[in-house]
Amino acid sequence: MQGTKEPPKTKLEILKFVGPMFVLAAVMIGSGELIATTAAGAEAGIDALWLVFFGFFIKMGIQLLVSIFGTRMLVLTVLYLEYGQ
Repeated sequence: MQGTKEPPKTKLEILKFVGPMFVLAAVMIGSGELIATTAAGAEAGIDALWLVFFGFFIKMGIQLLVSIFGTRMLVLTVLYLEYGQ
């Protein structure tokens, strides 16, 4: 196990320390995702930046598909309830 590091003293050192965590957290905001991504950012640092972009595009695609499917199901449900079979 490694020893503890000294805490950052200057604003630039603080930004270097927490910067990757904020980038990863901004990509996957969710109830449990916020804790997981900040921990991953603290562990991997800037080396995992490619994962941010990959996760962004995957999540954007999934959200797009879910919104299209959800909108269609809503319209079909309203039509069914309004006009029946």
